[in-house]
Amino acid sequence: MTLSIRLEPELERDLALAAERTGRSKSDIVKSCLREHLARLALHKTPYELGEDLFGGNDSGPVDLAEDRKAYLTELLHAKHDR
Repeated sequence: MTLSIRLEPELERDLALAAERTGRSKSDIVKSCLREHLARLALHKTPYELGEDLFGGNDSGPVDLAEDRKAYLTELLHAKHDR
């Protein structure tokens, strides 16, 4: 696919300079930047994948904390008091 874009003169100079310094074509540099930008937008990630690092793992604590919270809190308080 061919795509035409208009660049401000300063951005065009920077792109030409980057291409010259790296020995890459301007198209290569633009495609690489576009890939990186789109990856950061996470267009193809599920909601779970987006928040995966925020969720607890299998060993992040008791699994029944919500169901048995009174017993768990009582146990914690006794353990703290017995120190």
